[in-house]
Amino acid sequence: LVGLWFVIDSFYWTLYSNYNGEAEAYLDFTTAVAYLATSVAGFIVARGLWTMKPSAWSMACRLSIVLLGFDVLSVFIWGVIVLDVIGIVAHLSVLYYLNTNSVRALFGRPPATYLQTPRQ
Repeated sequence: LVGLWFVIDSFYWTLYSNYNGEAEAYLDFTTAVAYLATSVAGFIVARGLWTMKPSAWSMACRLSIVLLGFDVLSVFIWGVIVLDVIGIVAHLSVLYYLNTNSVRALFGRPPATYLQTPRQ
């Protein structure tokens, strides 16, 4: 929902910048389209996770990585903002949670072994 609010706000600023002939209109429009796509994907992923669809696990991981990329990019462009730090921590937490063995088992994934040593 926050993403959709940001989309509406970005479209507003696109129209405002375009009306005033400012160069930021294209940046605002591109940002709005990117957030619109991730917001729609977020609703689809949420529905898939709620109904325990096996494909929702991989879609949730991909969406978290994309949104993590948006937050990191925002930090590099505009500096460290508290909301970006919260977003980075939240997306890393989601990725960690999705890769716990119990959650992986719920979605039919094999256990994560990349941090474990082989048993003998």
